[in-house]
Amino acid sequence: MGRKFKRVLCISDMHTLSNVGIMTDGYYMDEGNKDVKRFIPPNNIQKIYYKEWLDMCKKMGKVDILINVGDSAEGKNPKGSGYGVVDSNVKAQVVEANRLIQKIDFKMYGGVNGSKYHVGNNQSADEYLAELCDSSRHPATFGTDLMFDVNGVKIHVSHKVGASSTINRVTSINKEVMMACLNNPAYGDVDIVIRGHTHYFSSTGVYYKDKIRHGIIVPCWKARDEFSRSGSLAWCPVNGYVWIDVYDDGTYIINQHLFQVKGEMLFQTVKV
Repeated sequence: MGRKFKRVLCISDMHTLSNVGIMTDGYYMDEGNKDVKRFIPPNNIQKIYYKEWLDMCKKMGKVDILINVGDSAEGKNPKGSGYGVVDSNVKAQVVEANRLIQKIDFKMYGGVNGSKYHVGNNQSADEYLAELCDSSRHPATFGTDLMFDVNGVKIHVSHKVGASSTINRVTSINKEVMMACLNNPAYGDVDIVIRGHTHYFSSTGVYYKDKIRHGIIVPCWKARDEFSRSGSLAWCPVNGYVWIDVYDDGTYIINQHLFQVKGEMLFQTVKV
């Protein structure tokens, strides 16, 4: 007897091949000679992320729809002249991201576009990743935003949402849910609103038309980089993933797994 629900796994902001983003257990950089590639081992932060990724794959089991909320690749980091990137070849970053994605046992893939700074445009890294994921075994869909219908539950997904450096991090996602409710005559019912971008986790619920509409900001797979270190201590990423089990009767349970890179890996510590 099969299970009575469909599993929706949501990941976001992988930033693959950032020095402080996820990668597999080793990366071979092509430096122009197809016969000679340089092996780059993961650093301590990347080892933590890869272990968590493999644990996620095992824990999730069969996933009916894998939703990627964008910024799958780190990009070229033009403002930093490529500093902090394992390999600035964006195509290679996407291939490495696909190596990670393929470790998940998923039936369908849905991806949305991240920020132009990281993934570009025409063609974006996120769109290229969706093409790599697309096959007869697990078809892929890509868009700027997407609406999913899972057992009658409507889930709207796009990447960007306002970020807050204060403790009140629910405001922006709460606003997104409110806008979905106010625009109900045009959009129809939206049960769950999913966003990424902020590198932290947040969730909210808004009561509308006799039921709660939920909003979720999906956490990331990247630690503090040079940009965040140059600013406020408020920028302390929360890592992990969100999954939603949607039952045949349209009820659902939202779950999350959260973790953080901690201690000396976040700072250069000088002992005196």
